[in-house]
Amino acid sequence: MSKRNIGEIMRIDIAVPIWGATLFLAVVLCALYAVPIPYRPFVNHVVAVLGGIAGLTSAWYVAIAMHRRHAHTRKEATFQLLGRLLCAEYLDVIDFIREEVVDAKNDLSPAQLAEKIHSIPARLRSVVHTLEALEMVSLAVQHDYVDEDIVHQHIGYITQFLFDTLDPYLTIVRAKTENQAIYCEGGKLYQAWRNGRSLSGGAAFADSGG
Repeated sequence: MSKRNIGEIMRIDIAVPIWGATLFLAVVLCALYAVPIPYRPFVNHVVAVLGGIAGLTSAWYVAIAMHRRHAHTRKEATFQLLGRLLCAEYLDVIDFIREEVVDAKNDLSPAQLAEKIHSIPARLRSVVHTLEALEMVSLAVQHDYVDEDIVHQHIGYITQFLFDTLDPYLTIVRAKTENQAIYCEGGKLYQAWRNGRSLSGGAAFADSGG
């Protein structure tokens, strides 16, 4: 089912501009005050009701504008974050895993994987940068700063690919530093997405089949 616009109610789009509604209400109020004095209490009641309607209408339009602005801001933040993530270091890590682990069909032990990562300083920097970047992505998702659906569509598969390969290395890093919290936020993102579920809300992704 496609998402409906906020300005759509019962499939009828609200297209009345605020200035038009305000002008119409002003004309109606002027006309009401032209009625004979005996009917003034009723008129005052009608005016109060119309004033309340006007206030609610104004609040409704403000809510629409705020919602659209928030949605636009979240999308901007999403693509800015993705742009910072998809840098040379990130691509270097993907190439390293594909060439020396997957394509080479190397069944590396955790210690061997750690040795390959640490043997080249630039590679180690790329791995650290990528893991830290995924920490930031995870925190941004958890705090509703970005649109998780867009992030998942763009890097969902590759995030699982990276953590599937690097998880044994992370086990070694955590053991050596005696800190089980290292890169735990990225791990939360990985676990949620591996199960086909949103980290921020827990709901199944549309394309997860679950």
